[in-house]
Amino acid sequence: MRGMYRAPDETPRCACCRSPELTDVTRFDPTEGSSNVWFAKKDPTPGWFVSDRESFALTRARVCLSCGHVMWSLAQRELERLRDHLPQLAALPES
Repeated sequence: MRGMYRAPDETPRCACCRSPELTDVTRFDPTEGSSNVWFAKKDPTPGWFVSDRESFALTRARVCLSCGHVMWSLAQRELERLRDHLPQLAALPES
């Protein structure tokens, strides 16, 4: 798994404790409880059943065996959808 916490040729490490003791990337099942990343639509189309936000499901995970930190990620298809939609999206402010 290539991540934002390391160069592509480095050993993957935990984002919290920097330990290299990580599980392989495995399936995270969002049906057990929805886990999504949310963005605001910059120009939402008005109408019935139209949201001013868009979500992307977190479906992959890796666990640090040293501290227990869980690093979630998007499946490749969701990542591609996010990249395609990103010009029309903005980060949501903290609530």
